Amino acid sequence: MMAKIMQRPATLNIGAAHRIIHYQSVIPPNIVFIHGTNSAVFDGLIHFGALLSMQEMSGEHWFEHHPLASGELGYTIEALGLDQPISQGVSLCRPQNYREAIRYANMRSDGVIFPVLIGIDNKIDINPEIIDHPVSCGRIDIEHINAIYVPRQLVDQAKRKLQFTPRLARLVCQFDELS
Repeated sequence: MMAKIMQRPATLNIGAAHRIIHYQSVIPPNIVFIHGTNSAVFDGLIHFGALLSMQEMSGEHWFEHHPLASGELGYTIEALGLDQPISQGVSLCRPQNYREAIRYANMRSDGVIFPVLIGIDNKIDINPEIIDHPVSCGRIDIEHINAIYVPRQLVDQAKRKLQFTPRLARLVCQFDELS
């Protein structure tokens, strides 16, 4: 007599796997770095044509009338004038650490100002003194920006804010984890 094979209940939940967002599926290969910021950065991107380092911002009179409302300010302001690399470049994350960039993007977002991730190519110089957290050597010009990620419901608003710099407006796309 053959023994009846007992079936045990499945313990692996495969059904929810489609909801897991992996950076490889949403961040294209032409993006090597990500800068987490918020929509307040758009005015400066348009005006300067670049993401500026804190050192460059500190000498710019434009910021007297356009107070900085984007980015993580603590370390970079403390490092100003101390010849520290963090204030001499733009803080970046690698794509596999995009959730760290999301954390920075959410820091100063408040409903009016919304989180933004900026995808950057590999044609920028990275400061070799900082290994664990990439920082650019100086500003990052807009030709090195390959994507601007915003929450799904704010794509049109972001495109309108960037409409006078058509290249940037074309780069705006949704990133559902920002929503």
